[in-house]
Amino acid sequence: MFTFLSHNEIPWNNNTAERAIRHLAIQRKISGAFGNDLTPSYLRLLSIAQTCKFNDKSFLEFLLSKELNLTEWKSKRLKYKTVLKVRKSFTNKIKLNSEC
Repeated sequence: MFTFLSHNEIPWNNNTAERAIRHLAIQRKISGAFGNDLTPSYLRLLSIAQTCKFNDKSFLEFLLSKELNLTEWKSKRLKYKTVLKVRKSFTNKIKLNSEC
């Protein structure tokens, strides 16, 4: 129960978890009830949105990518960015060599 005393990276409060479910409470308050057929879909999207937020990733980009796994999307995206950096670097070297 007092693990946070010996580990600085563990928060002493539960604010992160409470903030994560805040959107659910707001939606329930707005709709008046939360027992319809759309609830599982809403919860799934909320879960993905929160996961993207905690991983500093764009929720919209993830949805538009049509990827089903955030980890795979993240690794594909990193590989793509690496390829772009290599291409840009290579292109810049070619331009510098042609100017000489």
